[in-house]
Amino acid sequence: MRAWGLELWARNTGEYSNALTAVLMPQGHDERELRRVILEKFDMSLGSGLGKISGKVFRIGHLGHFNDLMLCGTLAGVEMGLTAANVPHQAGGVQSAMNYLANAKSADVASAAAPRPAMSSIFSRLTKPPSTRYSSGARPVRRFSPTSIASSASSRASQNVR
Repeated sequence: MRAWGLELWARNTGEYSNALTAVLMPQGHDERELRRVILEKFDMSLGSGLGKISGKVFRIGHLGHFNDLMLCGTLAGVEMGLTAANVPHQAGGVQSAMNYLANAKSADVASAAAPRPAMSSIFSRLTKPPSTRYSSGARPVRRFSPTSIASSASSRASQNVR
């Protein structure tokens, strides 16, 4: 995103989402038109800004398994869409991402080849190193397994019966 000269939309830039990336549109350009162009021309669906940021940001979802090839395809669709919709940006965002991925340290390459758990994000690797992704005061994300959810629901149900 930065290679295109666009800003990421995050309350705390040190804690990017593992599930989506929100990108701020340049002043005077509406995300709805960009999303329409990308959907019609490239059959790729992007999320819209919600509430106060409606019309100002578009969202790229990257929940679940999302590998380097998927990332490059998504970025290519966005870059082609920015051009087709006449949204001012600097060309070369896809090439910048490809260069980053190709020149990643061997440890990064090995971890990129490993299976990813759900909700992992390759976007996070491009925006901030994992060791500095969270501020020192951030709480870890609590993950639930189907077993823990069922156990919790069962426990609540038995308490309501009494």
